[in-house]
Amino acid sequence: MFSDVINDLTLSLIAPLLPKDACFSILKVWCGQVITFENLKIPHDRGTLRVRRVGVKFLQYLGKLQFVPLRLGFATMKYRRPPLRIQPTTLWDYPSQDYGDGAQGRPGYKGATPSYIIWNLLQRYTVPKDLVVDPCAGSGTTLDVARDLDRRALGYDVHANRKDIFRVDARKLPPELSNKADFVFIDPPYGTHLDYGDDPRDIGKLDAADKAYYQAMEQVFAEIHRILKPGGHMALYVADSFVKGEGLYPLGFELFARLRSKLEPVDIVSVVRHNKTLEMGNYRKAAEEGNFFLRGFNYLFIMRKAE
Repeated sequence: MFSDVINDLTLSLIAPLLPKDACFSILKVWCGQVITFENLKIPHDRGTLRVRRVGVKFLQYLGKLQFVPLRLGFATMKYRRPPLRIQPTTLWDYPSQDYGDGAQGRPGYKGATPSYIIWNLLQRYTVPKDLVVDPCAGSGTTLDVARDLDRRALGYDVHANRKDIFRVDARKLPPELSNKADFVFIDPPYGTHLDYGDDPRDIGKLDAADKAYYQAMEQVFAEIHRILKPGGHMALYVADSFVKGEGLYPLGFELFARLRSKLEPVDIVSVVRHNKTLEMGNYRKAAEEGNFFLRGFNYLFIMRKAE
């Protein structure tokens, strides 16, 4: 059998490419024949993975898996993103940052919003040709999803990462937008956890322990209220902040209370986080030993402007 040619070098090439949440199986293609390996153990960043036997039953997986060619005549199976569907409950979960075969927003952008969230919101609360606005557009995920769905889109950010994002402070959106937006989505900074750039207007430079952060967000919410059409909807995607040695900053509750002073609540959704750090052993060990919790979900507050 050709299993003898599986060595540490080969495994080191294959293991990093294995999907974490799919069927961990490897196929060896040799002279037109597919040879399966059973109970093969592979070192991986989540521990040792045991490869499941594929055999003839591989045909059952063709609808979910696809081949990724590698050197040395090997192929691994890559998890294909499941089709999008409307999330019917207030607990949302999807296993990928992006949907479809491509990417929405700039790949690798830190703090990017999972695109399926915006897709679900726009499917529910907008129709084709509606105007969608994102005051903290980041890598442009909202713009890409909106255009996929034939919605018009405007993105603003003090750190303009793309030509179609205008360098504008979310606290001072263009005056001509008053009562023009059908939907507004915002995923703001959650304190100072990420460095987005050097612009001093960046709300991400304000600490969650500082009143200035909440004052800034109140200004943002006032602008969102101004630009929304009567009867229009908005959604705020945010997580609480925990700082070791300082404690919990319940940003979700704090910001929701401020939103309610201007907008009507429609619903509150919990979105499962799939941040890679949640699976890293050192983070999990620190949380267990320090008796604190890693952030496992984000709030999605859906609000409406009164008629």
